[in-house]
Order: sequence, then structure tokens, then C-alpha cells
Amino acid sequence: MTNPAGKRDASRDRIGSGTQRIRRHSERASINLVVVIELEEGRFEGTALDLGLGGMFVESDSVPIYGTRLDVLLRLPAIPGELRLRGVVRWTKQHGFGLQFLELGVRETYAIACLLESVKAKTPSA
Repeated sequence: MTNPAGKRDASRDRIGSGTQRIRRHSERASINLVVVIELEEGRFEGTALDLGLGGMFVESDSVPIYGTRLDVLLRLPAIPGELRLRGVVRWTKQHGFGLQFLELGVRETYAIACLLESVKAKTPSA
């Protein structure tokens, strides 16, 4: 979606496919970060291409079905060690999926918020 100045406003995008559409309410940062996805039946790697307090997009050849609950394992600069983020798949496409986070703790929220702030600080104002 674009605003009157012609700039993309991701916070107002409708995401999803078919009848399963949700409105994104959180700011996202463009990233390129290897993550591990854990499911009951195993695990696989993907690349997170964006991340916000509400969720992330993961590019991967393995794509869980809509509604799958999973864990994402990743490392972010603000927190030492690995983070485990619980989530649910909210939309899919051929080589990736959108994930909504469930129950972020203080530690996880802080790490994501710090990342968002650092990306925002590096982005020149329009």
C-alpha cells in the first residue's frame, strides 16, 4: 500500500492469501538472518528476511502449512545466546511463510526492539 507521498507503508499492508487475510500491526525491519525452524516432526533452516515484534517472514524451500505452530531459533545482537520464539504460520507462498509470534517474553521483546531501533537509526530520513 502507498501513502499520498508515494511511499510504501508496510504497517497497512494486508498479508495472506485466499480468505486468510490479516492486517500487520507492527513495524518490520529488513534483515537477512539464518534461523532454525523446529516442528514436532523435525527441524530445518531458513532465512528471515524481515522481523518485527509481531512476527517475521522466513524464506525456505520447506514451507509448513497454514496454522502450524513452531519455534524459531535465532541470535540477535542485543542478547547473548540463542533466542527461541514461538509462533504460528499465518500465510505461505512457494518459497517462504509469514509467521506470527506467540507469547514473546521480555528478553525476546527487548532484542527485537533493539534491532528495530538500530535499523531505524541507520535508515536516512526522507
